[in-house]
Amino acid sequence: MDFRQLRTFIEVAKLKSFSKAAQKLFLTQPTVSSQILNLEEELGCKLFDRMGKNITLTQAGQIFYDKAIEIINTYDNLKFVIDEYNNSIVGTLDITCSSVPRKHFLPKVISEFNLQYKDVKYRISELDSKKVIDNIIDGYYDFGIVGTEYDMPNINFVPLMKDELVLISPASYEINSPFLNLSDIVNYNFIIREKGSGTRDIIENALSSMSYSFDSLSVIAYLEDNETIKKFVECGLGLGFISKYEIDNNLNKTYRMHKINNLCLERYFYLAYHKVRTLSPLSNKFIDFLLEKSIFC
Repeated sequence: MDFRQLRTFIEVAKLKSFSKAAQKLFLTQPTVSSQILNLEEELGCKLFDRMGKNITLTQAGQIFYDKAIEIINTYDNLKFVIDEYNNSIVGTLDITCSSVPRKHFLPKVISEFNLQYKDVKYRISELDSKKVIDNIIDGYYDFGIVGTEYDMPNINFVPLMKDELVLISPASYEINSPFLNLSDIVNYNFIIREKGSGTRDIIENALSSMSYSFDSLSVIAYLEDNETIKKFVECGLGLGFISKYEIDNNLNKTYRMHKINNLCLERYFYLAYHKVRTLSPLSNKFIDFLLEKSIFC
């Protein structure tokens, strides 16, 4: 068993594909298959269940995966310390987050981080908040940025940036007041984020605090991003809730912005990372940098 086999195993487990792992590691697929087979023979157990093109970790594979992550991260931490001593920090930082921090928080933070660590590269994926947390728990990512705080005993949530959801309406509706009562809007059609998004969670909790049921809203579309919600609203299909950061130059041209009286739609975006698992050294460095930049920690 060597580090190359462990890294290959980890990538196959993350990507759930021998061919994708081969592409990412610049190996041939037979080489990847051979390394996994050698590992299984050495350990005396199957690490993956193979069903056609679909592969999943066996129970033994999941146990081995957790330990393999620890071993690789411990090794990388050691190498990172030496690289830092030699002023030569390199690597790829995997960041997963929801849409608002991806567009309105990460660019500035990464540009500042890049001034200190010019040889670091970045791979950024956008997922809804619940999927971000699931991926951290499963070990596919060291950390992420999410729009809601979950009751997860093994995950640390640290506030990074403050946000507020606002209601937007089509300009064609001529709903002119910037402040509305909830009773003024409940009979309209709505375009809402998909289940699992932080935005959706905030809306559901806020409505329940006002003794309104989310299910009582007439929702005609569930969408995966704020930008598409804006487009649906601009076309006159209904009302929507989006982050205040997503308000653009079309305000008062194709859509209007409103606040709902007595409805609290403020929220934070949180840095989320595992309390117990050993993180990669580059992730630790970036997390420390994020915490230094946050005004809320």
